[in-house]
Formats: sequence, C-alpha cells, structure tokens
Amino acid sequence: MRTSTKPILTAIALAVLILFAGARTARADLANHGGPVLKSFQVAPYYYGPWQLTALRQHQNYLVGLTQYLSNANAPANTRTTLVQYGVTSAGVTGQAQNFFNPTSPLSMSDTDIRVAIHAAQAAGTLPAYSTSTLILFLLPTGATATVHCGYHNNEGVGKYYAVVTQDCGPWLQVTAHEVFEAATDPAVNVQSAWDEAVDPCATWFNLWFGPVPGAFDNSIHGCSTTGYDSVSASSVPGSFTAVWQPGTEPEIQLYGQTYTGYRARYDELWGHGWRLKILQPYVSGGQVFYNAVWHPSTEGEIQVYGWALSDLINEYNSIWPQGWRLKIIVPYVVGTQTLYTAVWSPSTEGEIQVYNWALQDVINEYNSIWSQGWRLKLIQPYVVNGQTLYTAVWHPSTEGEIQVYNWAQQDMINEYNTLWPQGWRLKLLRPYVSGGQVLYTAVWRPSTQGEIQVYGWDYASFRNEYDALSPSGWRLEMVEGY
Repeated sequence: MRTSTKPILTAIALAVLILFAGARTARADLANHGGPVLKSFQVAPYYYGPWQLTALRQHQNYLVGLTQYLSNANAPANTRTTLVQYGVTSAGVTGQAQNFFNPTSPLSMSDTDIRVAIHAAQAAGTLPAYSTSTLILFLLPTGATATVHCGYHNNEGVGKYYAVVTQDCGPWLQVTAHEVFEAATDPAVNVQSAWDEAVDPCATWFNLWFGPVPGAFDNSIHGCSTTGYDSVSASSVPGSFTAVWQPGTEPEIQLYGQTYTGYRARYDELWGHGWRLKILQPYVSGGQVFYNAVWHPSTEGEIQVYGWALSDLINEYNSIWPQGWRLKIIVPYVVGTQTLYTAVWSPSTEGEIQVYNWALQDVINEYNSIWSQGWRLKLIQPYVVNGQTLYTAVWHPSTEGEIQVYNWAQQDMINEYNTLWPQGWRLKLLRPYVSGGQVLYTAVWRPSTQGEIQVYGWDYASFRNEYDALSPSGWRLEMVEGY
C-alpha cells in the first residue's frame, strides 16, 4: 500500500484489503522506521461543505468517543488500546463541530484545494496551526469528492499533518477511525515514516460504547486485533478495595497503585484532552505514597496540591478562596508521624465549612450545632494518627436529609444499609480505613432510589473483574477506596 508520491488509503484499496486479509494466515509484525508518532494529540475537525446537522453531530460524537478510546477510557483490566504499542497513548478533540463553508454546487476538491482551504481556515483562526501534536481532519459531506482518494492521510512536512474523509467513503465512521489511527502511528508518511500502516493489513472490527472501530495490527499476537485491546502484565496492586457503582454511561479512565511520578505523567497527558479528576486517593505502603485515580471528561478548571502540610494547605486555600475556588477532594494521610494533605479545588463560590484533624466527638458536636443552620456533609475522611482516629470534614449549604454512622464494623454497616435501602436511602460517602488491624467504616446516606452496586474488601483482581463486567451494562464508579 505504500507509494512514494501519493497519500495513503482509498475506498477501493480498502475493499481489496478486506478481500485479501481474510485469506492471510500470518504476516510479519509491523516495523518501526524511526519517524514521528502522534503520542498525545488533538484532532481538529473541519466540516467543510453542505453538511446536514444530524450527520455532523453523529460524526462529532463518534470522534469524541474515538479519542476517548485512544486515551484508554473504559479499558478492561490489564489491557491497553492496541495503538499504545506503537506509541499512541491519548487523544482529544479541539473546539466544537462547525459547518464553515456551504457552496451552492457539489464539491470536488484536489489535495491542493484541500491544503488551500486548511491554510485559509488557519489564517482566519478557525483551525489551529499545524503542530507536532495536532491532526487536522478535513471532512467532506455526502455528494462531495476528494479527487485523490475518498479517505487518506497526508502531510506538508514533519509537524504538519492532516487527514481527509468524505461522508460517502464507507463504512463512513470506520474510515474516519482508520485514518486517525494510521495518521497517529505514521503522520509523516512519505517524508519521515514511523510505523508501517497499522490498519491496512486488517479486516477486523469491533463495537465500543460510541460505535464501530476497525482493528489495528497487534504485534503482541502477530495478527489483527478483534477487540481493540492487548494484554499487559497483571497489576500487583496490593490491599483491598471497597467500591460503589451507580448508573452511568460517561467514559472513565482509571489508574491504580501508581507512584506520584507515574500518576502525574498520566494526568498531565490527559489534561489537554479534556479529562479531570473524579476520584483521587493517595495511600501509604511501605513508607511510600501511591495513587489511585479516576478521571472523567471535563474541561472545568482545577487546582491540585499533593503531600502538603496542613498549615501550607490552609494558607493556599485562604489565597484562592476569594478567587472562587472550593474543595472538590481532600485526603489526609500519614507518613511516619506526619499528617499530609492532597487536595483538589474546582471553581465555585458556594459556602463551605472545614475542620481538620478533629476527634470524632468534636466533629459530631460541630455537626449538631450547624445542622439546623442548613449545612450537610460534602466530604469526610477518617485516618489514624498514633492509634487515634481523627477526622477532616467539609460541609456545604444544604437541607437534604442525611444519615451518618462512624467507625462501624463492616457487617454492622451492611446490616444498617439493608434496613435503609428499602426506605429510599443511598450512599453519599463511604470511607473505609484500618485501625488496630480492623477495617472500620464511616458512611453517609442521602435520600435516593437510584440503582447502586457495592463491593467491600475485594482484592484488586476481583474488583477489576467486577468493573469489567459492570461497565458495558452502564455502571460507573461513584466511590473507590483501596486500603
């Protein structure tokens, strides 16, 4: 499929590949030729021509899902997306889908015409400039023609990458995925090639939560992927997990048992692609701090601090409070004899009351005094210092009903929940911790009748297997704590 002068992939060639791929029993693994790869990149779609709004939205939604998949959203346990083995680890979509040009006659565009249109949009600020982490995706509607091929990827030099897909190039959405995959793994084709074409050898495809996706060649199995994922070494994350799922279809990216360096590298990579923290739990094992994290799609502002002393945390909060930041996550943990804090703030001007390092009875007394004033728990975290259980708690304005239990054994907490469930109470906060070798629970319930699934004290492998079973059925993590 390589040429020295033409862009890659035609619809005709794709059909021929499908015919021949079924007859092949084996082929050589893909080879790397040293060129650039779009490791962490943004797809910039440019809908050019008389697009129907419903088709434009369908494609944009698909494109968002596709880039989430490339970022490893909803990935089964101990797997990674196939393209990770070629250096592609995350992606996102820039801006909003827009129809920028609406001619009165059918379009027929050469590659030169397409480049001119891209340059004009870049000059007008409609499209971002070329970069080593950007893929311009030029999209033509039904009835329009790209004279080179109906789907291909090309470049104007290293760091100047684009792909073209026409709506009539079928199967339409899979062709988009095909070109995004191959542009990501070999963006400077014919100039400074990286990998052999990753999708051309394959005729496999699979369905994910956002639609159909073609399989890429998987060097780990020396053949074409039928799932879109390949196996990685099973995690050895220690400890036990308590988790709560609630109904949802929002994509999620998870990470467990990572050092700060590994966690932060992943966060920095995901940030620009529109992922923000949903859950964050630092924990201490062998005197070292590790992180469990869950991200969800969002572009909301966020401030984080990691491993700060309480006085520094309070000083920071006093500084950013009048700027409109409020706590989203706060987790105290103990290293040696020192209590440290990891905290995340999000934009808000909501009222808030916090207490730090308080004994339980003091927390209860405070809550009893502010309950009638319309304050309810937003966050609460027990932790053990020198054998004593202390609490950090945050309240926000609310008059919602609430039931709390503190420092209960697991079975007692479950028995209480079995009583509360048919009365219309569901978990709002659940915090397990270990004290004197015993796992204890602090739990908070709120009025609700929504569905919910909980597991208590499961090992990591069992927890992840449960997640993989629940995810396709529309369940997402609301809480997860390892200990």
